[in-house]
Amino acid sequence: MEFKYLKIFILVLILSLFFTLVQADWTAYDELENLVSNYVNSLYADEAGNIWFGSGGAGVQKFDGNDWPVYNHFNGLINDAINDITSDPAGNLWFATTFGVGSFDGVSEWDQFNQEDHLDYVDIKTMVVDDSGFLWLGTFGAGVVKHDADTTTVAHYTIDSGLAGNNILASLIDSDGNKWFGTRNGVSKLDLDGNWTTYEESNSGLLDDTVNVIMQDPSGYIWFGTNTGLNRFDRGSEWVDYTEAGDGLAPGAVTAVAMDSLGYIWVGHSWTNPNQVWISQFDGAVWTTFNRFTGIGSNASVTDIAVTVSGVVWFATLGDGVYSYEHEPSDTPDDNRPTLPGKFILSQNYPNPFNASTSIKYSLMSKTDVEISIYNTLGRKIKRLVNTRQEAGQYTINWDGTDEDGYTVRSGIYFYEIKTGDFKEAKKMLLMK
Repeated sequence: MEFKYLKIFILVLILSLFFTLVQADWTAYDELENLVSNYVNSLYADEAGNIWFGSGGAGVQKFDGNDWPVYNHFNGLINDAINDITSDPAGNLWFATTFGVGSFDGVSEWDQFNQEDHLDYVDIKTMVVDDSGFLWLGTFGAGVVKHDADTTTVAHYTIDSGLAGNNILASLIDSDGNKWFGTRNGVSKLDLDGNWTTYEESNSGLLDDTVNVIMQDPSGYIWFGTNTGLNRFDRGSEWVDYTEAGDGLAPGAVTAVAMDSLGYIWVGHSWTNPNQVWISQFDGAVWTTFNRFTGIGSNASVTDIAVTVSGVVWFATLGDGVYSYEHEPSDTPDDNRPTLPGKFILSQNYPNPFNASTSIKYSLMSKTDVEISIYNTLGRKIKRLVNTRQEAGQYTINWDGTDEDGYTVRSGIYFYEIKTGDFKEAKKMLLMK
């Protein structure tokens, strides 16, 4: 009998040790661990390394690594239910609510914009800010509003204008300045000439007409999270889809997408039942899913994902608080956790010479516009690998030896060049077949 109990004790000890090991990279925060609310609608990682949490009714909270200050309507917040958070070129934070939008300079100055301030449509679900400081507000039921905080509404777009639907679920401004809006009727793009293009199941490779989230990666691809899976779009004609049945994506609607500083794609899902996983990770080849047995909780939908300048990935949920994930040291190429670089760096590609594909690492010391292109020995641009605005951090981009049209280039010497606002450098590589 004593031997039986001893075996049970050893089994429990082993299981306990196993679960401790697999959960080592994950940290949970809830109302018992400094979080003001377990219901978190939105996240925002600022350039100073802070992470902001927009709650479903308890205001907004900031975590700087030590302290957890809370801001609500008593401080000047327009409403305590936060749907989205972003920032403008001046560094002000903006908060979208069902009663309008508000801004905060990060110190003491608060502003509010609602119907009394000539903002006619106040139920704001998502928003983005362009380089000129205009707010593009995605509303519930009233389409898209382009708003100038210094004056009033500049433009209003609805179905009648060419928008796919008036209930806006997601928004993005891509590296070329195009505006994207996800709806329940597909996703619409407004280009710089004022023309609308709508992508639906019926006219494109979009998996589902309900587009919950939109993200652009450093290579320029646009990712769409839908109710039936994930799409990647090259902004031309190529659509790639990832689903539960075909690729190992976790079940549930895709509700959040982000890429971390090591190039992993993270996907958040809606809650289905207590035994279902609801976070997926993609390394470019293999999907890994996480549930309560591999580091995180359950019984809650993931609402947002954000990545800090130090590379920590944060997940917001409805009812289960927030989680943070840090890569193991072995996940990084040089066995170090991502840190904020002290200068701009373009590393030599690896492998070099190469056959099928090669990787290019680069580091940014500050948020900037980045372009990385491949040139032949005649100076003709073969392919643009990166063309977007990126946060400070370390990045890796792959080149598969193809040109802009997808054709494989010949063996020979090629040059890759990085250009930012303050930095320009080129290096040589050799393709051998």
